[in-house]
Amino acid sequence: MVEVKIGAQTLDLPYTLRVYGVTETMFDEMVDEDTRAELLDGVMMVHSPATVQHDHVSGFLRALMSFYAEP
Repeated sequence: MVEVKIGAQTLDLPYTLRVYGVTETMFDEMVDEDTRAELLDGVMMVHSPATVQHDHVSGFLRALMSFYAEP
């Protein structure tokens, strides 16, 4: 997994992280099979992992939106 450190502090990022200037070799060294990441034109995009709570909340919000959507 990719960690972001500022000084001695490790950040817990809930969103997509973009790292510029990454080569294919660097990408292979930084990412394992459990990391949701992709490399596009030298930009590594690391996606936050979706949790069960995330699934429940997004499902609830989708149900609300469909209920209040105009016919």
